[in-house]
Amino acid sequence: MSTRKLEKLIVKALASLADTSDPVRRIATVRVLQEAASTLERDVVRDARTHGVTWTEIGRVYDISKQAAQQRFR
Repeated sequence: MSTRKLEKLIVKALASLADTSDPVRRIATVRVLQEAASTLERDVVRDARTHGVTWTEIGRVYDISKQAAQQRFR
């Protein structure tokens, strides 16, 4: 799924979360949000690497080492 579609999915899910009080629907919506955010995160990190961002810089964002960043996103 493209980054743009993931962003739209996240916005839609957040709106849905605000509009429902049903506990099961809220859980399902949060699950969709978590999965979309995780995929978006991987895509954005991959794009950053393509644009020359180092593993050290990525690690700083997450307050982890270069090696931990590599392990997390490879």
